Amino acid sequence: MSQANLVKIVHETLKEHYIKNPCSILANAFWKTNSQLVNYELSCKSDNDKIISLEIKEGNKLLLYWHLDQKMPYFKTPIILDFILIHQKYLESINLEMFNSKKSYFRIVHNQQNIEKTNLPEGFRFEQVNLAQETDKIVDFLSICYPGWNFTEERILKWKDHPVYDKKGWIWIIDEKNNKPAGLGIAEFDKTIPEASFEWIQVHPDYQGKGLGKNLVLELLDRYKESALFTTVSGECNNPSNPEGLYRRCGFEGDDVWWVVSRR
Repeated sequence: MSQANLVKIVHETLKEHYIKNPCSILANAFWKTNSQLVNYELSCKSDNDKIISLEIKEGNKLLLYWHLDQKMPYFKTPIILDFILIHQKYLESINLEMFNSKKSYFRIVHNQQNIEKTNLPEGFRFEQVNLAQETDKIVDFLSICYPGWNFTEERILKWKDHPVYDKKGWIWIIDEKNNKPAGLGIAEFDKTIPEASFEWIQVHPDYQGKGLGKNLVLELLDRYKESALFTTVSGECNNPSNPEGLYRRCGFEGDDVWWVVSRR
């Protein structure tokens, strides 16, 4: 089978099952994996012309294992794998003692139904992000929220090149007293699924505890209530700020957990 045909088969299989249950099929938004299929090592098994399992690798990294009947993977030479990204249901197939780093990530979904109305505190307003003119402001804001991370204007501008970039998914919450940003929400939209995905939902440290994070999530959900089949989000399970709790209070559901294990 040619690489082009294999990419097409994997794409179609992933998309079919992702639409049915996105959070158990992939650890991230569909477009992120799909856009890189041509660069990965792909393998699949079939039964009566029906794809029953998939593996995606990149060198010594396993980026996806999926089986229609949830059968455990069989690693002939697991010692060569330095990195594994795998769903919780397959975790017992791995000897975790071989890996130095182990992190778990929740992945949950909103069905775009029964979206609660926003209720911004007095003195705050939503404002559309002007990416072309406010790149420096975005860098400053994210750098405050994520000290130690390397945000640059060049990096932020590259996000606009994503095939799922959608300007309506970029919003500020502005403090009207000083006209400064108090919160930032960034969502992307994949028309081919159709799926909205939340990438960054951040509230400035000085404004936390006022319900601004919830309002960012609800506003973005509302913006995609007519166009998205569902909205997905993921994050680190043991994050002290408990982002999972925020999303669940906004109507996200599910119990899918993905693990990243690495020998380094």
